[in-house]
Amino acid sequence: MPRRITASLYQNADGPNALEDIPDWISAFSELEELDLENNKITEVPATVGQLTSLRRLNLAHNRIMFVAPQLADLSNLRVLRLQKNKLSVLQDCLENLSLDVGSPSILPTTTGYKA
Repeated sequence: MPRRITASLYQNADGPNALEDIPDWISAFSELEELDLENNKITEVPATVGQLTSLRRLNLAHNRIMFVAPQLADLSNLRVLRLQKNKLSVLQDCLENLSLDVGSPSILPTTTGYKA
């Protein structure tokens, strides 16, 4: 049976769900398949996330994300991207070019007017 590598990140120092940035060192985990960063205070998705080439599921729901780096489009294995309840005002080109399994409108931010 194949090994599945997952991670959930949060910062304990300020209490649960206080992570404000996605750390640059996350790019060292290129075999990571699932990353759950839901319910934090993250404001942007940095270019380093584009180096997580094995990532299949990325949960960024319920944050404060206003910007997604275009390198997110480099995630060719990404199938599920959760961005609802963020501060994205437009669906950026890099997100439109991803090959996601869009089974539910809740996978994409509702503020963009995107309809699945």
